Amino acid sequence: MTEHQRDPFVGLPLESLDDLVSTTDAASRIGVDAATVRSWANRGYLNKSGLDERNRPLYRLIDVLRVAHDTRQRALGRSRTA
Repeated sequence: MTEHQRDPFVGLPLESLDDLVSTTDAASRIGVDAATVRSWANRGYLNKSGLDERNRPLYRLIDVLRVAHDTRQRALGRSRTA
């Protein structure tokens, strides 16, 4: 499997990028543990965009994907290009 095949942006309908997702859903969509998503939020990398009916944070899918991408790029020693 190539790096491009693992990219969570590939094949995602553009209209779904503004969808609000829970911590658990965000984690499952990008293949990380929910604790990782919570850690990104606690560190200020990911801002909540709403709350669900139980007052749990919701995040925009595009924001989750962006943080996941940036994190992977840093891990590979690459910086984000504007």
